[in-house]
Amino acid sequence: MATTAVSGQKMAGCVKWFNMKTGFGFLTVVRGGGSGELKVGSEVFVHHSNVKVQEEQYRFLVQGEYVEFDVSNVANGQHSCQATNVTGMFGGKLMCETRNDARQSSSSQQQGGRGNDEEESDGDAYVPVLRRTASSAAPTTSAQSSSSFRSRGGDDAPRTRGRGGAGHR
Repeated sequence: MATTAVSGQKMAGCVKWFNMKTGFGFLTVVRGGGSGELKVGSEVFVHHSNVKVQEEQYRFLVQGEYVEFDVSNVANGQHSCQATNVTGMFGGKLMCETRNDARQSSSSQQQGGRGNDEEESDGDAYVPVLRRTASSAAPTTSAQSSSSFRSRGGDDAPRTRGRGGAGHR
């Protein structure tokens, strides 16, 4: 599939939809490139291979995200033109990049790192805080458990707490 550039000026668009499994979607033009080939409100096909990221990662677009792009005509393709060189507005990051950065930052903190703040390192180790959830019961001793079984009819079947009832919050 041969492509030829249509406009030298970046266009702006809003992601109408993007399917992460198939790797393509459509942008709605919100600012034209000046040559008049695409009007505001028209839709442009976008493929994940034309999404430009600063570091190699899984490339995708988020519905409602604003992007800048070039437009190229497509010879013998299903669509007459497609978006190329898709970046965040003003050359900034795309949502896939900021989500990836946040994921990497949170995973490094969970592993004991402090992100990129090396000058703040004071040697303290990361210590996870364990919290008791509202549904966890206080531990009982074996003596308490066996006496409660006998007082309920004497069978040896273990009793479990069910959901609901008077004691459920």
